[in-house]
Amino acid sequence: MESVPSKSVQLSFEELVEQQLVGGKQGNLTAPEQLNIFMLIEPDRAEYSNILDFYHSIPKGVYAKRVKTFRESDADADRKRNRFLSIDREFTYENPVTKEKNVYQMRLTPAVIGNGSNKRHIYYGEREDLFERAIIKLASEKEITTEVTSDHLVKVTGSYQSLRKHLAKHGHTYSTQETVEAIKVLGGSILTITGETVINGKSVTVDVSDSILTGLKSVQRTDKQVVGYFSATLHPLISSAILSKGYRQQNHTTRLTLKPLSAWLLDLFTLRWKQASTEDSYHFRTSFIQRNSPFGYSQENTLRPIKSVALDVERALRDMVYDEIRNPRGVLSHFAREGEIRHFNEETQKWEGVSKRSKDPLFEVWPSQIFVKEQRRANKLKKVLLQEETVESNTRRVKQLMGETQRVLG
Repeated sequence: MESVPSKSVQLSFEELVEQQLVGGKQGNLTAPEQLNIFMLIEPDRAEYSNILDFYHSIPKGVYAKRVKTFRESDADADRKRNRFLSIDREFTYENPVTKEKNVYQMRLTPAVIGNGSNKRHIYYGEREDLFERAIIKLASEKEITTEVTSDHLVKVTGSYQSLRKHLAKHGHTYSTQETVEAIKVLGGSILTITGETVINGKSVTVDVSDSILTGLKSVQRTDKQVVGYFSATLHPLISSAILSKGYRQQNHTTRLTLKPLSAWLLDLFTLRWKQASTEDSYHFRTSFIQRNSPFGYSQENTLRPIKSVALDVERALRDMVYDEIRNPRGVLSHFAREGEIRHFNEETQKWEGVSKRSKDPLFEVWPSQIFVKEQRRANKLKKVLLQEETVESNTRRVKQLMGETQRVLG
């Protein structure tokens, strides 16, 4: 692909992208009403983003203690042992409206990066999850250009530098090379979801398969520094969530401060604990995390022992407990395992509380005041977005709503 013109040409970002990536002059890209609504998060609070209901409930990704990069020789050896590069997992999803639970099958195929002896197979992991969420966040802030294709999919166009700067601001530093590779992994990773669900009383078969970033194109300019741009269509499940308002506001900054399992649990609480109250608790068994999150799987993609998963969950919950000094962003006030509250002893600096033995430990968590306020704010915003009104009316009501909540929060 030919290089981007130098700065002296003074092309706008849209013109540069249209010439190099889109392939023609079409004028500035304009977002339809659905995309404008997607951008209606907290107007003056940069810490918020949107979390996608079904898509972010899929246990995709490799987080086990194993390098997720496989060279071609390793791939050949795996094939000879009848092991396949694709990862297959089964998970249960509860419809937030009907409360109906359906079982789905997921298949994740790794991206192939490099050529010849340098060819590697890289799985979607923590790094790719961060960049994917950065794309969604910057799209909601209009720092990444968005448009809807004729196939009703969402297309994004942006710069690698904007993604790097955004993640670095939140403590995740990546080089230009790592950034480009992460986007390539998203472009080469194929996510397939199959299963049965019920829509309007009729049984419907779900079968969706595509790259997480489809039709990825990129271009770089070399003058004093390398500035890269990319363009791609989002996976059908991401696109459909955006266009059908299948998303919910979440504190993006808080999530990026958490370790992977704690971050996944925050997603769970955000999506499933919508009516959080300091007087009520939320509970789940370890087997739910084992079977419905990527952290329940071993290096060989087999289910890990319940005991090991329970220990990881307990550590993750500890990192989420509010403390005015140590963790002012904590979303939990406290939690219990098998009905007994775990507490932090200030004198011994240790977590205490005897847990009852169980083959499948039950965890019970209580929200912090911060999380309760975040959920109530998200509920109000969701109610506004679901109403059949114009974008202008929605914008006016959202600003009014956020002004009220900001006065309450100070």
